[in-house]
Amino acid sequence: MRRNRLEDAIKIFELSTTIDSKNATAISSAYSFIGECYDKMKKADLAIINLKKALEFDAQNKSAEEMLKRIQNK
Repeated sequence: MRRNRLEDAIKIFELSTTIDSKNATAISSAYSFIGECYDKMKKADLAIINLKKALEFDAQNKSAEEMLKRIQNK
C-alpha cells in the first residue's frame, strides 16, 4: 500500500475502536491493524504502542503478539 493509503487505513481503524466500544475482540483487531500499518510505514515505535493496546483488549490476539515480537526483535 502507498503511504497515503496506510494513513487512511489508520484513520478508519482508529474510528472503528470508538464505534463498538464493548467488543474487546474487535477493538483489539483494529489496534492490531493500526500497528501493522505503522510497521509498514517504518514507524516501529507507533506500531509497538498500538500492538500493546491490542493485547490489552485481547491477550489472546496471536497476530498482535507475533507482530510485536517480530518488531521488538529487529
